[in-house]
Amino acid sequence: MGMWRRRVWVGVVACGLLGVVPVGTASADDGVRAELCQDGEDAKALTKKGKAAYKKKDYDGAIELFKKALAQDPKHVPAYEGLGAAYKKKRDWQEAVKAYESALEVDPSWVRGHYQLGLVHRKMGNYDKSIAGYERYIEAKPEDPDAYYGLGQAHFKAGNNAKAVEILKLYIEKEDRPKEQKYVARAKELIASLEAEPDIMGQPDGGGGGVADAEPVPDGDYDQMLRRGDMAFEQDNLTEAVRYYRGAARKETKGVEAQYKLGVVLAIAGDLVGAISAWEAVLERQPDMAMAKQNIERARKKLQTQADKGIDDPRLGQDAATQLELARGYVEAGRHAMALRVLDALMNQNPEDGQVRAVRGQALMGLGRYNEARQELALALATKPGEASVLLALGQTHMFLGDEKEARYFLSRYLERVDPAGRDSSLEPLRQTVARLGNDGQE
Repeated sequence: MGMWRRRVWVGVVACGLLGVVPVGTASADDGVRAELCQDGEDAKALTKKGKAAYKKKDYDGAIELFKKALAQDPKHVPAYEGLGAAYKKKRDWQEAVKAYESALEVDPSWVRGHYQLGLVHRKMGNYDKSIAGYERYIEAKPEDPDAYYGLGQAHFKAGNNAKAVEILKLYIEKEDRPKEQKYVARAKELIASLEAEPDIMGQPDGGGGGVADAEPVPDGDYDQMLRRGDMAFEQDNLTEAVRYYRGAARKETKGVEAQYKLGVVLAIAGDLVGAISAWEAVLERQPDMAMAKQNIERARKKLQTQADKGIDDPRLGQDAATQLELARGYVEAGRHAMALRVLDALMNQNPEDGQVRAVRGQALMGLGRYNEARQELALALATKPGEASVLLALGQTHMFLGDEKEARYFLSRYLERVDPAGRDSSLEPLRQTVARLGNDGQE
């Protein structure tokens, strides 16, 4: 209907009138409209019916009733709240945002709306907006633990790990409701995983390893990144295709096509879990996209088939060292999803094995799951500080995440470890990359 944020337009459905009524705009016709509406149900009654439909999980029916209520009274905040809730259930995040923003324009004192905007923007991946919404709510309701949990999750998703830990600890202090203890447990698990990452700065050198190119995460024009992803895909360069599609998908307004193609490439590469995640992100923006739904269903069936069959390789029945070598072979061959299936089983048997974590981190990086890779590699480095291959992989991972300061640190440490005199000409491209990062003012 348009112009939700500045003026809310609501179709006059309940009274059978043609046209729209702008919120906050009075006219001589308002009295006539009110008189014509007297024979119908008022906004409160329609909202009550909408809530009943919502409880029965008839979300389309609820939306229709809430809209009729708003046609009767465009300033009826409970109807906006119900409308936003129903759209949330349909995963139509954009319409939910419009409903909550409209309610706040009508009644800025409705602080619950800020909480809802924090939640919906977090679902959409708009983490800055999510954080802002939760913080506005907390200013008004500092004792409500729910917002601290959501805020902590938003900071974690945005990569603000220290802030996520700080906020989640506040949540744990405030949450004493028995039914919510499952969220307390999740918060504790997340804190533990983040605090397990060591402070790598200043640790001693040691170890050894190979070299690979390190490239920064792509940025720039959406259409250009999408084209480069298409070109890489046509050339069967799946790693580059993933990088460019993922970069394009981060663009908030136009990312659906890139997100869908990202899922396709991940599926071809064997990362069915990552592909499902990509297509689910598509459905969050475009809930009616049939192809994404079908692909998710097919990928889940294939995952189940794989789980039933297992991996047909005789080395899986041998010792852990042989299985680790098998996983390394898969990584080197670019079969990262297959490597993970071996490594996940090894992790269950040997949770403290730094070598398993190192290879698993490299497999995760190959699948584009960079945050998980960073955490796994940091844990691997803690078991063997200065391991060159892990230093290199951490540097690459931080570049993919756009954290140039950390990337420069780890890549510099890698170069110091494998070529302290700076004589290996094959490492010159990597030295130039580190120098470029330094010139960007990252200290």
